Amino acid sequence: MQLRKALTVFACLTLAHGAEKGNSTDAQLACTFGQMGFESAYTSPFGAARVAGAHTITETQRRAYASLFAKMDRREPVFWLGVGGSFFGGRKCADKRNIGGAKCSYSFQLATALRASAYNITVSDDGGQNSDASSGLAYRNVAMSGVTTGGVLPSLPKIFDAPYVNGMTPDLLMVDFSTNDDGEKQDWGAAEQTTAGHTLGRATNDSARDEEVLAATEALVRYMLEKHPHTALLFVEGFCYATWTLRVRERVGTRYGVPVVPAKALFTEPVPSPRCWRSGPALKHQPYYAHERLAHGLHAWWCAFRKRIRKLSPQPPSPMPSPIASSELRDRFRVCDAPLSVYDAIAMERGVPVDSQPAVIAGNWTLYADRPEKPGWISDDEGIIEYPLKFGASPRIMIVFTQGYEGFDDAFVSMPDSSTNRFTLAGTHRAHVTQSELLVINAKQNGNEQLVGGVKGFGVAPHTEHVLRIQKTKGRGKVKITWVSSC
Repeated sequence: MQLRKALTVFACLTLAHGAEKGNSTDAQLACTFGQMGFESAYTSPFGAARVAGAHTITETQRRAYASLFAKMDRREPVFWLGVGGSFFGGRKCADKRNIGGAKCSYSFQLATALRASAYNITVSDDGGQNSDASSGLAYRNVAMSGVTTGGVLPSLPKIFDAPYVNGMTPDLLMVDFSTNDDGEKQDWGAAEQTTAGHTLGRATNDSARDEEVLAATEALVRYMLEKHPHTALLFVEGFCYATWTLRVRERVGTRYGVPVVPAKALFTEPVPSPRCWRSGPALKHQPYYAHERLAHGLHAWWCAFRKRIRKLSPQPPSPMPSPIASSELRDRFRVCDAPLSVYDAIAMERGVPVDSQPAVIAGNWTLYADRPEKPGWISDDEGIIEYPLKFGASPRIMIVFTQGYEGFDDAFVSMPDSSTNRFTLAGTHRAHVTQSELLVINAKQNGNEQLVGGVKGFGVAPHTEHVLRIQKTKGRGKVKITWVSSC
């Protein structure tokens, strides 16, 4: 074992030495795992290099990654966005309430290491709501418990377009739904869909299961390539026991030229094993050391992939390939481009005609701009405002509200005509900034987990209408809502 660790460290040092013989930017992003700690001893730089060399990369994604790497070379600010399930969000990695989960997650640890090597910045954000563009590499982890690839599709446009960090557009979208896709239904909730192999939105045999995850992954990829071609895409199969989901994901990645990185290929030991995943496949949430080891492996992959991208020559862009999924599944797994209900404070403040207005039930909720060109429904006293919402096949709610370090207060979100569940909109921002924050609620779920990234929902049935209530209680600050929509 000691010899294996020594050989791994030697290999990393060899790669770093080779980078140093190149230019300084190669050295900045060399495999200097010592910055991240002891767990790098389990990383296989050779495995990471093999993975990086095997990806099929289209010209569109080559340009996106080349732009990202060039910005980091010039030490220009970049913004990463991460979406996934509770494992990706660091559930049970740090503490029971998951307050530190985003910071503990492997994607945050990777961002922290690259921020230190590329920008020489060691003070970072928390990987969650308190991100800051001044960190050089700003990262937001918007993972949601109980969500699959299919489950994120309805809210993907708002997740991607939300004004997270000074209005920056994500340079990289990292995706990992591997644990949830392996054992959960794809959550499109179409009860009327009862064709062979597909009942109540859940696959009833292996073939249908594969087809559903493929269709959901393909829908996400096609949406991003069509709507956001300048964003680099990265799929990570972080679940070390992934077999069929990895096979499906790689099929989509190869067809559309998007990298898919299997965690189990980044380790020195044969996997699956406790080196990669503690206590076997039944345990879906992992401790800190597992996230740290995966971060090391991805760091090695990043180094190798960056070198490969720099060597690729520009080519004429190729057209979007034809879909793999059947027309039936493409109809089921769709991105919600047009919300069924929208309350946009900016549009309403500018007098754009709208179908409906929120109802002020109590208090002094008022639509106005407390800052230039930043209107919202604002209350500085106890009160209630309600938003009538319409829902489609997979009910989702998106709320954009303001967080601030001074003068802002919490509010409560509920749907009293459907559920007794109630959630908190945290109006206080720990960093010295005031910015917008997005809350996505899988309204179909009936969950009331009072923790960061926990399952939250109201048990809403598909194709129904309900009223969303936001309540401001007594406090010293104000609450500001800028957007409410539903799909």
